[in-house]
Amino acid sequence: MRRGPVVAAAVAGCGFVAGVFPVFESDLFWHLASGRWILEHGAVPRSDPFRFTAEAAPWIDHEWLFQVVVRGLEAAGGLDALILLRATALALFALLLFASGRRAGLPEGLAGLVALAATLGARPRFLVRPEIVTLFGVVVLLGRVERIARPRDERWKEPRARSGWTLVALVVVWVQFHGEAMLAPGLAFLSLLGGALASPPAARRSRATWGLVFGLPALLAAALLANPYGWRLIEVPLGIARALADLPAANPEWRSSFAAPQP
Repeated sequence: MRRGPVVAAAVAGCGFVAGVFPVFESDLFWHLASGRWILEHGAVPRSDPFRFTAEAAPWIDHEWLFQVVVRGLEAAGGLDALILLRATALALFALLLFASGRRAGLPEGLAGLVALAATLGARPRFLVRPEIVTLFGVVVLLGRVERIARPRDERWKEPRARSGWTLVALVVVWVQFHGEAMLAPGLAFLSLLGGALASPPAARRSRATWGLVFGLPALLAAALLANPYGWRLIEVPLGIARALADLPAANPEWRSSFAAPQP
């Protein structure tokens, strides 16, 4: 029997079990209410419809598609459906990490251990919140960029054009779920730059190499505009930073991992 599928199944199973715990997210019901509003009105909100002590303020709902999805699941299966969603997401996350380890040349057992350690480390942030999509997006993005920039094994190599447009499609979907899709161009640039600098001298002198290093991140930046609010998406992190500046509170998903470490 091949060990790879067995280890992969074990990793996915452990990830699934790790994701089964009660829903306790404090803002989940706000997301559910937002999703219900979007479904009822057939549009994304442009102002906050839930204020009752002041006039409605402009609102860039960068998480609109996540809200629609969780509202649909909750309507169909209650909170248990959301727990199932989270457990399935954690299982898939573990599998993606395992696959990344195998592409990097790790043996099955070691790749499984690394994937499990990373999955359990990320578990505190695997809540029924939009950032769960960003956790997936980062893993998928870096995995695809690696296939383009520095495949260690010809079995994993893909045509650059196909992988590039796959990444554009990923960002277009990602940005409907969570504004942290804005990380994509920077992450792609750094990964491609590392691949270019580590390549043989002939490749480092190639225009095609540097065209990819700068061109693909530019395409991903353009893909970010494919959201209902266009360029105004950049206002989201700036607005959150202003809102929290004078409060004794933190929003871990929008802070550096070093500034807001998670267990």
